[in-house]
Amino acid sequence: MKKQKIYLTGGVTRRDTAQIGEFDLVKEKLEKAGFVVTTCVEAMGTDITIYVKKDLSANDFRDIMRKRWQALLESDQVVYLKDWESEHGSLNEVRFSKEVYIPQYEAEKFIEEYCSNVPA
Repeated sequence: MKKQKIYLTGGVTRRDTAQIGEFDLVKEKLEKAGFVVTTCVEAMGTDITIYVKKDLSANDFRDIMRKRWQALLESDQVVYLKDWESEHGSLNEVRFSKEVYIPQYEAEKFIEEYCSNVPA
């Protein structure tokens, strides 16, 4: 059986650098449950700390979103962190995934439902 691919999104540029670790924690839980996970941070393909708490130029934003949307389109499901509405990029990703019928789930609820039998 093919492993399900998950695209994990949430606010990035409005976070403190330390909060970026939340992506790693959720990704680890999902991978332990057998999912293949790509985070929006990984999809950006760059050192995320250069974007944290900064205003991006239109060109930078467009380049980042091209990478993120490609990863999103390759996924079977979108899982989002609780602050996904705080960032323009993740807001558009969740909206777009609905338009192309990629199921979306809030991370805590998804983990509770699909990862509850996985050892910590």
